[in-house]
Amino acid sequence: MNLFIVLFINVIQKPVGPLGVWCSSNGVVFNAPGIPESTYVQDAFKFGDFWNVNRPGDCGLTFKNWIDSACEKWNVERYTGVILPPSENGVINVPSDTNIFMPKSPPGMIQGAARFSRLSKIYGQIYGVNIDDFEGLDTSVVHDIRDALRGKYVDSAGVVYHNTPETTPELKMFVVIYPGRKKLSTKFAPYIDGINLWIYNQNAYSKYTDQSIDKFHSKFPGKEINFGVYILNNDYGWTSPGCLNYMYKTLFNRYDNGDINGIILFAGPWVVTSNTPRDKWNDNHITALLDTIYYPYLGECEGKVYNQAHQPLDSVFISCFTIGRVSKDTLIRSKKRTNKEGVYHCGLWAGNRNTDSTLYYVVGKKEGYDPDTVSAWIYRQKQTTFPDIILKVK
Repeated sequence: MNLFIVLFINVIQKPVGPLGVWCSSNGVVFNAPGIPESTYVQDAFKFGDFWNVNRPGDCGLTFKNWIDSACEKWNVERYTGVILPPSENGVINVPSDTNIFMPKSPPGMIQGAARFSRLSKIYGQIYGVNIDDFEGLDTSVVHDIRDALRGKYVDSAGVVYHNTPETTPELKMFVVIYPGRKKLSTKFAPYIDGINLWIYNQNAYSKYTDQSIDKFHSKFPGKEINFGVYILNNDYGWTSPGCLNYMYKTLFNRYDNGDINGIILFAGPWVVTSNTPRDKWNDNHITALLDTIYYPYLGECEGKVYNQAHQPLDSVFISCFTIGRVSKDTLIRSKKRTNKEGVYHCGLWAGNRNTDSTLYYVVGKKEGYDPDTVSAWIYRQKQTTFPDIILKVK
């Protein structure tokens, strides 16, 4: 492993980072400090973790438009498909839902998982799938969805062959749980990789954020946790500025600890001018909050992958991970794919506590080659060049 590190001293400006968005929006935002009026929402926030619904389209863009924009144009860090269960008008098995870029309406859950398995071979950022509003499913169905996601064979009738090889074993399956409102049985533990926690009435119960994280860590050890923050909840209205402030500060501290591995804003449509009154935008002042507790703690990295003849290798799948400062969990913070020049680029959290940097590892994998791993420290507001990854033919 080559540990030589070169640091560029140029200061970066609002890189793409780990902040997530649930359901993207194709709209513009009101002005804020540093953000001109009618700035496109992605340009304003630089979301790096996309959680988009497995359906034909949203906000006037098709499913393919969204995934191309996120993974190619914006080069986000991770992309997770949201699969709708029957309680959200999804269907467990829709055998005809097989077009990789055009989900049916309603979409199939098994076919959606298989879709993202296939997409992960095209887009390096595909992280896994999430079952929204998890309830009413038995373990056999969850087992089918998980194995379809991991690339096991699914026949034309939607039957999953559990004894076939996994072709995408690294993809993760999440479920959404509302602490205090719905429970998750430990019988599902063998079939899920992580949990998305959403406190349904945040204005009343956000004070239980830490407690909820600790409880699920204890009940589901080794499972990755993400946490969602409402801008607007249809049952309880707009989240108060004080609540947003408390939740984001709490969650970025837990993210820094490694206790959670994702912070998701719900939802993209609630921050654009067509859906959010200007007074609510000004009252919540999310961009000003993020300018103090989030963007200053981001760094960037870049690296290259070569073969043994020192020729650049394209289409190498990159996983960038760190070890939680407190949790000691292995946390994948970015997934990418190298371009024609063998280059990859990541926006990463550098740390908001007693240090200005975090140690990250990058693993490069390509079929027909042995994987290679390098490491480097990511510093706040700086760009780091990782040591070259050299892949040897098997």
